[in-house]
Amino acid sequence: WNDALEKYCDSVCLTGSRRKAVIDLHKASPFAPCANMNCNKVETKVKQFDRCSRCLAVGYCSPACQREDYPSHKEACSKRGVR
Repeated sequence: WNDALEKYCDSVCLTGSRRKAVIDLHKASPFAPCANMNCNKVETKVKQFDRCSRCLAVGYCSPACQREDYPSHKEACSKRGVR
C-alpha cells in the first residue's frame, strides 16, 4: 500500500509539505491507535492493546480509555453481535 501511495503522490505531482501530509494521513502501519478518539496513543508492538472483549474489533491502550469510550462504542459493538 505504501508504495502505491508514493506512486499516487508522484502521479499527481504532490511535493513538499502537501506530499508529507497526504502520506502521513494515509500510510499503512501494523501499529493500531487506541480506539478512544480522545487518546493519541499508538501501539509500539503489534497487537499490544487489549481488544474489546465483546466484539474484538477495536483495541484500547488502557481500561480507563475503554471505559471513557464505551458510550461511543456501545452501539457499534452491539451491532456486531457477541462472539
